[in-house]
Amino acid sequence: ARVGVAVEAVRPMPEADMVWPLSPAERASLASMEGAARFDGFFRYWTLKEAFIKAVGTGVSLPLEDFDISPPSPGEPRLLRLEGAADEPTRWRFAEHRPTRGYRAAVAALTDGRGLVVKWHGSCLARPI
Repeated sequence: ARVGVAVEAVRPMPEADMVWPLSPAERASLASMEGAARFDGFFRYWTLKEAFIKAVGTGVSLPLEDFDISPPSPGEPRLLRLEGAADEPTRWRFAEHRPTRGYRAAVAALTDGRGLVVKWHGSCLARPI
């Protein structure tokens, strides 16, 4: 199966670093957030996007503006759009987690529409590495 995983420390960043990896729709969503929620929202998008490009296997050679991850809301994150591949969003599933305070983790998996079950075990990051 194609699976990608990403873990990031949530931290303040310059605005320019928070904008370049997002699609226009994701930028608009991030613009509605303020303060610490803005950094958390950015790292939510970034870990989900990074897990996806790892699973796809192309890394950042897949333009990050060419796909949209769903905005923060209750429920499972989703791939909303992948440029040039209208059916692709239905084939992917995502999971996200906070392994410890100040971190975000994400998993992306090509499931061909089947569900995704991720079992997170304990706190894998006790302190920043």
